[in-house]
Amino acid sequence: KRIYNMITKIVVENFKSFEKRTELNMISSSKIRLNPDHCISTNGPRLLKHAAIYGANAAGKSNLIEAISFFKYTVINGLPLFCTNLFCKNDEENSKKESLFEIQFELYNKFYAYGFSAKLYEKNITAEWLYELKISGASNCIFERDKDNNAKIGNGIKLTKEERIRFDTYASDFSGNSSELFLRELGKGKKYRPDSEMLVFEKIYNMIKDK
Repeated sequence: KRIYNMITKIVVENFKSFEKRTELNMISSSKIRLNPDHCISTNGPRLLKHAAIYGANAAGKSNLIEAISFFKYTVINGLPLFCTNLFCKNDEENSKKESLFEIQFELYNKFYAYGFSAKLYEKNITAEWLYELKISGASNCIFERDKDNNAKIGNGIKLTKEERIRFDTYASDFSGNSSELFLRELGKGKKYRPDSEMLVFEKIYNMIKDK
């Protein structure tokens, strides 16, 4: 059975040279679909096999790579001390605004969107989310975390009563942690049953950490 673990979209906002929401999207256009060798068929949209990033000096190419590295670092380690200087400097008001980072990806034949927002100048995570994306365009929330660092389970994951209590315990212990991500809490070093849907946290955490 075909299994791809692929990033399909990267979203960055208010990070270094990226003031406005910026996307790198790997979903093929109708023109590219006429060249099937350039695409990969999935259970959802057709995806590009490759992408090239090009532009003039100081156009932001390196900053996109830094944004991806920053995203990965924060998932694994939490917000770094130097993040307070990484908001877009085009406007001094940006220091008060949230920065946003999100990846959409295919993992074991399902599509997900995971991301977080933060006020970098304050070294404060303001939101975090994980959704399963459906082919129909709908999405199911797996978990969300609000500005008060309270994480809540969504209807996109089926947990037993025992697992729900376990999730709520993790969320309660994590409450008040404004510099680290809840995905790491759920995905690192936990022991889930082989048939538990909570394994999705471990799989996604390891995908970001290792790949």
